Amino acid sequence: MRAGIIASAVANHGSRTLKEPYRPRDFMPFVLRDEEPEKPILHKDPEQQSALILRGVFNREAA
Repeated sequence: MRAGIIASAVANHGSRTLKEPYRPRDFMPFVLRDEEPEKPILHKDPEQQSALILRGVFNREAA
């Protein structure tokens, strides 16, 4: 996932204009593509949201 984030950031960087910016999943061949864009997971509790981000991005539990 991290490599996809970096690759999309590099691909989107520059002065050229894109019809639609690249997403990290565009650079991950093992990710299934679906027709509907994913809806973000938003928690009302900031602690739950932080724990979700830590698990998804850094693969670790909150302290």
